[in-house]
This record gives sequence, structure tokens and C-alpha cells, in this order.
Amino acid sequence: MGGKEQPRQRRPKAERIVEIMQAISQEGPLPDKTLAERLQGNISENRVRSIVKAASNRKILEGLTGDGDLPSGLTGGRSGPVQYVQITDEAGCVVGVNIGRTYFAVAVADPNGRLLSTTPLPEKGLPKAAKEAA
Repeated sequence: MGGKEQPRQRRPKAERIVEIMQAISQEGPLPDKTLAERLQGNISENRVRSIVKAASNRKILEGLTGDGDLPSGLTGGRSGPVQYVQITDEAGCVVGVNIGRTYFAVAVADPNGRLLSTTPLPEKGLPKAAKEAA
């Protein structure tokens, strides 16, 4: 059995796309550099861009340049445009509903976690008759 080491296996692009989407869905749009650090195993920023390009051809992810909605902590202290990745708008939206005994709330967000719409909570809750019915 020779002393040759097994070459490092590259993860399929589909798995990397899922990892990128999971990171973005948890933290919002992220710069290429931050994504490279968050993904499992050693991966370069160029590899991230290659994966994003493949995903953008399928209208899943998109690579953008600008400051977008990036928190200042993710811009690396630099001012001006940053290359970042987000999930495309074509991916749909997320709807959340919170139903309590005396209240409810509905919110709609894009796949990157940006809040698009909410229903306000009643200031004093539901009327007494509605509370008793609940």
C-alpha cells in the first residue's frame, strides 16, 4: 500500500449551494469572504464565486456588488461597495404567523430575511367578548 495520500474530495456544487443558502437564511446576505469562512472545509473566495455563478444560472443565488443591507460588521470595516451573495427574489418569500390566545401577528419576509410586511398587534388585545370566546 503506497504512501500516496488520497486527494481532498471536493463537495458537489449542489451541497455547497445548500450550505450557502442555509448561511444566508440564518444571517442575511453575506460577503464572499464571510461565506468562504462559514462553509465547511477550506474553500476560497474564488470557489464561492464559482458556486454562486452556477447557482445564479439556475436563479437560486445572486452575487451583487454594493453595500446592500449588509450590517457594518460584515463589510470588514471598509466603506464603499462589497461583493456579497443573496438568495434571489425568484426563490419566493416566507410567511410567519404567531397565534396566541388573545392576539395574532403575521409577517412576510424575502428569503434573505428582510421583512416585507407585518400586521400590527392590537394595542390592547382583543375585545373582551373575543377573549372569552377564545
